[in-house]
Amino acid sequence: MTDRRHPAGWAAAALRRLDAERAERGPTPLAGFPLPEDWGITLLFKDESAHPTGGLKHRTARALFRHAIATGRVGEGTTVVEATGGHAAVAQAYMARLLGLPYVAVMPGREDPARAEPVRALGGECLFVTPPLAIYDEARRVAAARGGCFLDQFAWAERALDWRGDDLAGELFAAVPDPVWAVVGAGTGATAASLGRHIRCHGLRTRLAVVDPENSAYFPGWARGRIGQTTSA
Repeated sequence: MTDRRHPAGWAAAALRRLDAERAERGPTPLAGFPLPEDWGITLLFKDESAHPTGGLKHRTARALFRHAIATGRVGEGTTVVEATGGHAAVAQAYMARLLGLPYVAVMPGREDPARAEPVRALGGECLFVTPPLAIYDEARRVAAARGGCFLDQFAWAERALDWRGDDLAGELFAAVPDPVWAVVGAGTGATAASLGRHIRCHGLRTRLAVVDPENSAYFPGWARGRIGQTTSA
């Protein structure tokens, strides 16, 4: 029996809770997109909107919390802080509530009730910061002040998502064993990295395409090898 009074006992129980959440949901569905028959192409979408928080960030949030707990960055009662203006805050607030942890999202821009409401509805706190790029320093400051953990999805998501077969890569390639192409949005880059490593690890012939909006920082970083490439503030 696990002793919940011991730090390792809480961590073990928290990891089981995350695993149970994943098992309870099961794989997200694949949906076909109609194309002309004479094209000879089958186009399938992995419907990540089936997650309780409605998107791909649900998996990433679960993986980030799992990794942070397993590596000792998050323990019982730890305040979890993230710098994000997007859906990641909702998904992370959901996981924090599941584990009984305080959660703070540091968002760019002026106070915006519409963006804050979904996070606050899940028990999270939202702080708004200008200029936008100041969110990272502010998230670090808040985490330090509260004795918490800056989850830092851009630094940790690529390591947290398991490329060996768990979660999205495992689900996708189990359902479609050897597709010609896998196409994924950039986001933090972690999902694309986990899919690419799965493809290489399993010797698949599948090619990977990563798409992102025009003027993204990713393209010049990839095309010209500019590792420190950023967009303007």
